[in-house]
Amino acid sequence: MDRRISLIPFKNILSLSYMRRKIFLWIVFFGMTPIIILYFNTYYNWKFEHAAWLLGSYFCMVWGINFYILIRPRFALWSTGIAYAMFTAFLGVPLLLAMQQLGLINALYEITSSNVYIFRVIGFVFGVGLLEETCKFLPVGLFGIRRNKIRDLREAMYLGAMSGLGFALAEAVHYTLMYWQNGAIISLSEAYQKIQDPNSLISTLTDYYGSLVMIQLVRFMTLPLFHAMWCGIVSWFAMSGKLYGGKRRSIVVIGIFFMAAMHGFYDIYSGNIIGIIISFITIMIFMGYLNYSQKLDYGRE
Repeated sequence: MDRRISLIPFKNILSLSYMRRKIFLWIVFFGMTPIIILYFNTYYNWKFEHAAWLLGSYFCMVWGINFYILIRPRFALWSTGIAYAMFTAFLGVPLLLAMQQLGLINALYEITSSNVYIFRVIGFVFGVGLLEETCKFLPVGLFGIRRNKIRDLREAMYLGAMSGLGFALAEAVHYTLMYWQNGAIISLSEAYQKIQDPNSLISTLTDYYGSLVMIQLVRFMTLPLFHAMWCGIVSWFAMSGKLYGGKRRSIVVIGIFFMAAMHGFYDIYSGNIIGIIISFITIMIFMGYLNYSQKLDYGRE
């Protein structure tokens, strides 16, 4: 038996047979995309906003691939899902921002910072949650369900998730720019006030930017998952009303309010243990609806 070993197995490296494995493509995409973005950002001297859009797209695309593998819709829906995500990111979110300036809606958003708990609940559930879940559902309802482009519950959940990712992308970029602009202002303010105490200045800025990095990670990586799942569940309600009868509009309203409540209470308790529990419950609910959908869809086939 030949026990010799090659320390540099050129033949195996150059055979490229491993490139046929899907996991290889996944590793390349997941691992190399950020450094490619960094390269182009440095080489072309892009504005920070452009880099934020690319990084946000990267994380949302990762979740999009995971949802596609998890739900396994028709391959043709991959491009449809991207189109829904872009619709929500570039049309739905600007429309939502414009609506936030209206009297009653603006008032609902304002009371989210109230010291009175019930007012905060009303603001986050009937303002933030209700408006944002409706915004995310728009392309699914208008272009998918109304035009009979969606066949079953799983497809509705997939397209809803993709629309949710589009919303999360636009929101992540918006907050990223706001965070770092505020960081620049704080840096200048602290530098002016504490110029005689540089050690205190460094400590203050380190704490601020350390927290900012953690918040940024959640904003880019974790919140897209929940936005996607909330909209996926709303889309399940809408499609179930279409497939199985009943008062379709009432079912859609129930679904939107259900997820608006989940969304609103997550926002209220984000940053503490209750927010983590709500996050986990969101995943449980989504997976439960997906498993139930598989049984119902297979029963219809």
